[in-house]
Amino acid sequence: MNCISDRYDIYHFNGTDFVYQKTGAPFWLHPQLHHYQRLELFFRTKDYIIRIDNLDGETMRYASWKSTQQMSDTPELVLNGNYVEKDNTFLFSKGSYRYVVTMGDKATLKVQHNGKTILQQTQETKEF
Repeated sequence: MNCISDRYDIYHFNGTDFVYQKTGAPFWLHPQLHHYQRLELFFRTKDYIIRIDNLDGETMRYASWKSTQQMSDTPELVLNGNYVEKDNTFLFSKGSYRYVVTMGDKATLKVQHNGKTILQQTQETKEF
C-alpha cells in the first residue's frame, strides 16, 4: 500500500465477536471533510495547514487552515480540483485565483491571482 491513510475501520463488540460497522474519518477532522476516499497529501507551511484528499479517483479536494488553527476547526478554504501526474501537481481554482500544490522533496504551495504569484510557501516539516 503506497498511500497515506487516516481512515479507520470501526467495529462493535456484540458480546462474542467484533462486528464491522463502517469506515470512518478521524475524529479530529472537521465534519465537513469526512467524506473522501483517501488522504493524498498533508503538510504545513509557515502560515498554513494544507490537506488534499482524493474524493473519487479523479476529483481532489484542497482544504486549508491558518497555522494557528486546528483541523477540527472549519477550514478557511475548501476547493475541488485535479492532479496533473506529469507535473506532480495539484491544481485548484476559485475565480481569478489559482492554487498550485507541487510535490517534491518538500511540497510547495503557490497562490496566483490573474496569473501573478502572490504567495509561495514550502513545507516546513514532514508530517507523516
